[in-house]
Amino acid sequence: MANSIETQQGLAQRKRRQEEAHPSTSHDSPAKRSRKGYPKKAYKKGHLLGEGSFRSVYAGTRRFDRLPVAIKYATKDEDTMELKVDGQGLVPLEVALMKRVNAALACPNIIQLVKWFDCPTQDIMKLEQQDPCQDLSTFCAENVTS
Repeated sequence: MANSIETQQGLAQRKRRQEEAHPSTSHDSPAKRSRKGYPKKAYKKGHLLGEGSFRSVYAGTRRFDRLPVAIKYATKDEDTMELKVDGQGLVPLEVALMKRVNAALACPNIIQLVKWFDCPTQDIMKLEQQDPCQDLSTFCAENVTS
């Protein structure tokens, strides 16, 4: 029992050290579903970063604190996979997976889900936008040798 408490305290201290070294630019609380509608005034949409597979990603800024975000629009269809998330019910697979990796110890290499919106025809996700950043295919093309 004492060993378990020491382990939990050690994990908490490690998480605090990681947060101090690499503070998250997102909310301290986990991202929640918003069904109130997409508040267009809260975020400023910028240029297109990329698109494909029924998704488009734009640069953006959260207006109240000028946090750089990536705004991801994912079209819904009858084949959209969902997973159950405690306290939120069924959510889109991508959102559920982002929530899962964001729940672990803070890692500066994992983009944080800031907020997401459940709209009738699409899901809109607000993600941290790291600068500089690079997509996986470009990284592999530049760094993998055959």
